[in-house]
Amino acid sequence: MTRPIVIKLGGSILDNSENLIKKFLGKIVRYLNQRPAIIVHGGGPTINQYLKRLNVPVRFIQGLRYTDAETLTVVRFVLNGLVNPRLTFLFNQLGRKAIGVSGEAGIVFARRQRQLGYVGEPEKIEIDRLKKIQRLGLTPVISCLGRSARGEVLNINADTLAQFIAESLFAEELVLFTDVSGVLDGCGRTIPVIYQKEISALIKRKIVTGGMIPKIRAAEKALRAGVKNIVIVSARYGFSPNKYTVIKK
Repeated sequence: MTRPIVIKLGGSILDNSENLIKKFLGKIVRYLNQRPAIIVHGGGPTINQYLKRLNVPVRFIQGLRYTDAETLTVVRFVLNGLVNPRLTFLFNQLGRKAIGVSGEAGIVFARRQRQLGYVGEPEKIEIDRLKKIQRLGLTPVISCLGRSARGEVLNINADTLAQFIAESLFAEELVLFTDVSGVLDGCGRTIPVIYQKEISALIKRKIVTGGMIPKIRAAEKALRAGVKNIVIVSARYGFSPNKYTVIKK
């Protein structure tokens, strides 16, 4: 089987109008051009909206959400009940046969990071199940949840999960879509190419901060595991010149 492309979609994509969402997803469908793919998605903005409506406090540690039991209930509802079905439906409507998969449904297993509450670091992917889905001609659309060895449901950072799946499936390419134009320098300009040896210095100098830290760390780990092509790209502009960053060895 051809090595797949793993694509991570941020939840902010769904904050746009229906026409803009379909236009963006249509570009992804054309980019894939029938090549096998795994889609991993988050849902941060929608989760935040529902947490606010329900008066549930929001807390982040180094760009990662702290997830207590109450927050986890909202996260599961949003990811499995709202974002995943909508993305899956739109991909099918655009001609890309897809099936929604919750990571917690026996697909993703993770080690709990107790300092972040019910948050997990992925440890194992049921690769055979994903390959069976692909052999049926379907693209898995996976929500970023998993289970611990004790059966606890865990919230997983979508960038980290996409990176782990890319490693596990020896993916041809890892594409991380975000709401900014790649990795930006101190003046707000896109850095076109970043080499692996530069990553730690960029974080130390606070050029890379907040939610971009897990993205660039995910890229670093994927490079070490042998994924050759890693791109951090703007959901708005796509692969327009000077709007995305390539991470290289």
